[in-house]
Amino acid sequence: MKITKRQIPHPHPAENEIYITRKHPLKVYVKRAQTLIESGYTEVYVHGSGMAIAGALDLANSVKHLFETLEIETDSTHALDQVEDSQARIRPVPSIHILLKGTKAII
Repeated sequence: MKITKRQIPHPHPAENEIYITRKHPLKVYVKRAQTLIESGYTEVYVHGSGMAIAGALDLANSVKHLFETLEIETDSTHALDQVEDSQARIRPVPSIHILLKGTKAII
């Protein structure tokens, strides 16, 4: 039985949202968060699904000293996979959403 996993659909990200994947190293996302802070954003949203949850938590831990509060929410998203013979199956994928709020003054 051959299963083709499809990408999890998500809306086009807003400027202050970071979707974590396993394709890029952590330093890319840290730089993105720092750029958002320097641009004047006081809230940064970090999203990760499946194996990228650890990366989302690593990013939040790396930049938490720049923010006043950190809010974490978990849920489950559903992905539609293609199974041989034109069948489909739905599988649950765990997700995490982290809100970093209130930037601290950088000295």
